Amino acid sequence: LMLIITTSNHPPHKLPQDYEVPSLSTTAFDGRLMGPENAQMQMATFRYASDQLGNFLHELDNSPLNNSTVRMATGDHVLRSFYQFSNKRDKLLAGAVPFYIQVPTDYMSGKEWDTSITGSQRDIFPTLFELILADTTYLKTGFDLLAPDEPRAAWYEHDGWMRDNQVTFNNDAVAYAYDDQLKVTDQTTPSSALLGYRKHINALEALLEWQLVSEMAEAKK
Repeated sequence: LMLIITTSNHPPHKLPQDYEVPSLSTTAFDGRLMGPENAQMQMATFRYASDQLGNFLHELDNSPLNNSTVRMATGDHVLRSFYQFSNKRDKLLAGAVPFYIQVPTDYMSGKEWDTSITGSQRDIFPTLFELILADTTYLKTGFDLLAPDEPRAAWYEHDGWMRDNQVTFNNDAVAYAYDDQLKVTDQTTPSSALLGYRKHINALEALLEWQLVSEMAEAKK
C-alpha cells in the first residue's frame, strides 16, 4: 500500500523553476474570486499538481504493475481562498472534490461502477479493502462505493450530512434535495435514514475524538 500526500496547491503556491506555467483564464470566476491578484498562481499550481498526477498514472498504465494495482486519488478540500461559495445552493460544491479510482478488471467481480453517487473520505479505505482484502477484518468507517447494495451517504466537517439524495446542514430539523450537479434545491422532510446517519456520524466523531485525546494523554506519561 502506497499513500502519497501532495502540498503543491497550498500557499505559498510556488512552482518548480523549470515548469512552464500555462496561460489560464479566470473569466469564468469574475466577481466571485476571493483574491484576484493570486488567482493565476493558484490555478497554475492546481494545473501543475494535476499534470503530475496524470504523469504518475500514465507511467503506471504502461508498467508491469498496471494489471495488479488499484489507483485512487482525491483531495481533502477545494482550492481554498479562491472562489466565494456564498449561498446555500452552492453549499455542497464548497466541499465537493472528485474521487478518481481505477481498478484492474480482475478485481471488479461483484462490483459496479456508478459515477452519479456521492461519498466521503471515510468511504475510501472500505472501498479499497473490499477490493483487495475482502477476507480481512477491519474497522469499517464508511461504505464500499463499488458495492451496489451499500447505502449512499456522505458527511462533511460537522456541517453537512447526505443520504437518500437528501442533505441536512448544521443539525437542522429540515433537509434539502440536490441535483446531479450538487446544487441544493427544494426543502423537504428528512428521511429516517438520513437522521439516523447523522446521529451515527456525530457519535462516531465523539468516539474518535475521545480515542485521540486518550492516546495523546497516555503518550505524555
